[in-house]
Amino acid sequence: MNCIDRHISYLISRHDCVIVPGFGAFVAQYAPAHIDTEHNTITPPARRIGFNQSLNHNDGLLASSIARSSGTNYDTAVATVAQQVASLRTQLQTDGEVSIGHIGSFTDKGNGIIEFQPFATPIVSPNYFGLAEQPVAKVIKIAKDEENRRENAETRRRNRLSIIARNSARVAASIALLLGLGIMLSTPIIVDRQAPSMASVSSVTTVTPPKTTSAAALLPTNHDATLYLAATTEGYEVADTAARSRYAARLKSAERQKALRAETVTAYTPRMNESDPYCLIVASLSTAEDAERYLSQSNDKSLRCLAKDGKFRIYAATGSNVAEASAPTRSSAFSKRYPGAWVCHR
Repeated sequence: MNCIDRHISYLISRHDCVIVPGFGAFVAQYAPAHIDTEHNTITPPARRIGFNQSLNHNDGLLASSIARSSGTNYDTAVATVAQQVASLRTQLQTDGEVSIGHIGSFTDKGNGIIEFQPFATPIVSPNYFGLAEQPVAKVIKIAKDEENRRENAETRRRNRLSIIARNSARVAASIALLLGLGIMLSTPIIVDRQAPSMASVSSVTTVTPPKTTSAAALLPTNHDATLYLAATTEGYEVADTAARSRYAARLKSAERQKALRAETVTAYTPRMNESDPYCLIVASLSTAEDAERYLSQSNDKSLRCLAKDGKFRIYAATGSNVAEASAPTRSSAFSKRYPGAWVCHR
């Protein structure tokens, strides 16, 4: 791996322009989320990498990064960049194509024209990693479900307010009745004993309102995945929100498992040909022992080891050219498993 590759990958994830003196500039542009009318999907935002061959002056960004990392002075870092660029140009002229770390590959079209093809890698857009295309129908359904949920919540709130208002009116009427009875009982009555007829208050009947049943007591406690509704004697409707949350979480987990199984079935089968000149590297280790340990602990038994330049690189696919070797990175399952995969010449 060219020593400036990792510096370019690091810098392009934090800057919109990284110039490689004497070679060209990598330019990152923001691409907003949009709707793909052809496939009826919503594409998340991302950063797209382009290459401008005419921007090849030294702005000091790449050399400063190398100087900080290696602990050398700036002039030595500039010389290192020049040496690595010369090596890239030699490989490009010899093989007709060359790759730059996790960024992309270059193809020599002749007459000094270089074609750049970016890799599908999350390192360019770390802020948007994990975002995937979503069907428009699914997004609309989620929005409608959320709208219905809010409308139902508002309806329940209004019902509760209405019940509270009715209960308040009943309490006020009861208090007024008791006050009226109290005034009536406490007011002296003049009795004319000479009158042939007499009147008195014989008794007062007090009506005891029915005891309100606790809403919590009406909710079952031995069912976790079912939403229950219960009615109290006052007409309240109570929902088991804890059970609803657990039920929603289980549904979401089931959908993820279903999507994962579907994705696994349609996963791309990498090419593995020992005669191919290009390898798709998923790990780079310092010693042979580390490489053997990595292979023994990996669940992917198709991985192979490439020893080059004092490094032991683990590769998951090969190709006769850069595009063919990097083909597995277009599979979302492969990209999730090996997010930093890059192409290397044997």
